[in-house]
Amino acid sequence: RRRSSAHPSKDLCVCMCTARLPRKATPRQFLLPLWVSTERGPKSGSVCLLGLLLIVPQIITEQSTADAPGLKMRPAVLPSVIGHRGAKSIAPENTLASIRSAKAVGCSWVEVDVMLTKDKVPVIHHDNKLDRCTNGKGNLWDYTCEEIEQLDAGSHFSPEFANERIPRLTALLRCCRDLSLGLNLEVKHVTEHSADIPTAIEQQMEEEIANVVCDTIEQFQVDPSELVFSSFSRPAIAVLRRRLPQFGCAFLVETIPDDWEDFMALHKCASLNFWWKGNARQRIEECTSKVLCYSYTVNEAYVAQELLSAGVQGVFSDCPHIVSQALLSAHKERSSPIFAPALPLHLPSLPLHLTVAI
Repeated sequence: RRRSSAHPSKDLCVCMCTARLPRKATPRQFLLPLWVSTERGPKSGSVCLLGLLLIVPQIITEQSTADAPGLKMRPAVLPSVIGHRGAKSIAPENTLASIRSAKAVGCSWVEVDVMLTKDKVPVIHHDNKLDRCTNGKGNLWDYTCEEIEQLDAGSHFSPEFANERIPRLTALLRCCRDLSLGLNLEVKHVTEHSADIPTAIEQQMEEEIANVVCDTIEQFQVDPSELVFSSFSRPAIAVLRRRLPQFGCAFLVETIPDDWEDFMALHKCASLNFWWKGNARQRIEECTSKVLCYSYTVNEAYVAQELLSAGVQGVFSDCPHIVSQALLSAHKERSSPIFAPALPLHLPSLPLHLTVAI
């Protein structure tokens, strides 16, 4: 506790807190500065808390860096709600308009998908085929980047977004940096279904996507605090972890497979990201007790609350503003009046044990 030079009537009380982490992770202690007024409140001897600043630790399990001696890693920490493909309920998915919309409604992190064109340029698109989200047809990788950039990726959503384009990865990275948005970059699989075992040719294609993405991230000088990877593709994850081990990488699954622990340990994956509809609560709790977990695609507040109560760290949502606001409202209802206003939307949902001595 010390007197504030800027505000003589206020003291700075520093509390030591411990975040409850998954098993096998080393607990991290960190400081909570509390600005406290020593002026008399409405009642004699009362104290007014003027603000609460959480210094959130870099919550990544020790396994992710244990075998990387000398590697200076500043891994990213994702919030409780991440915009899915930008904010795809507001603007056409995986476009710069969707990224800007996510920022406008309060997102601090977004998720997008990256694929390769025929001439090996990484672009932002989800489906292997162009038909659903553009006026093009067939597989994206059968078109050059110049051809892809001529397609209309907005009219399918609304005439308001006519002639919105499929962005290059470089343009997307620049946009996120300009907007101070964190990025979860999903490196796409080329198999028809995410759980399919790739053929030799498909494996080669997925490894190629990962290598080109790594080249772009290095050339753009992206910091590990700005970006995390994720992928359904096991070959892609192997490349990402070998090429850029300082970046966090999530193992994406629909139904959680039996070998998830072995695969994550082998490649030192930072989190397990699963489809909430494909897994029972007991299975989810088993996983959250061991590793960080995130879930997709969550568009109802009650589902998000249920997942967070099961230990999930965060959710990917098409309508992040609605889910975030609902979670904040629920938090305020549960919290005491003195602490309710102090929790901003963008903080991770960490269960904290506080002891405040004033």
